[in-house]
Amino acid sequence: MNLSGAPVFTPFFNTNQSVLALSLPLRVRSEVVFGTPSKNCSGNGICMLSQHRLDSPLSGPCPKTQCWVRINPVRQAVYLEFDSHALTEEMMQKYFATPHFLMEEAVRIPLSISKKWGIRGRIILQCGHYPILKQDGKITLILQYSAANSH
Repeated sequence: MNLSGAPVFTPFFNTNQSVLALSLPLRVRSEVVFGTPSKNCSGNGICMLSQHRLDSPLSGPCPKTQCWVRINPVRQAVYLEFDSHALTEEMMQKYFATPHFLMEEAVRIPLSISKKWGIRGRIILQCGHYPILKQDGKITLILQYSAANSH
């Protein structure tokens, strides 16, 4: 938020990208629970993604942190941007110690987030190995997604 209390949306597009990107609120503050959904948050990847709530504690049985989430529809990619100082040593060792982040299972982005981007329908983050980008105290994951119509 800026000093007036209004939400601040940071553009991620450059002048070569489609005009579609201009209409999207681009960054959404989110919470990430690490792990694999079918393994009750053990394993690798992202177990769950949700929109950040001020009253949501980051403690609990499952490894959880905050991040910024943005979408690039031109590249069919979702970017998760973490502040490396907000990650615990255990999270760094388990999820970010190797050059690639492993998504063992696909996971849905909630409609509350995709609606903020002006997208109707479900966005599903695909399983796979993704490069871990580390720069200036930030860790970024660029995950591929598929879109599905919601009913």
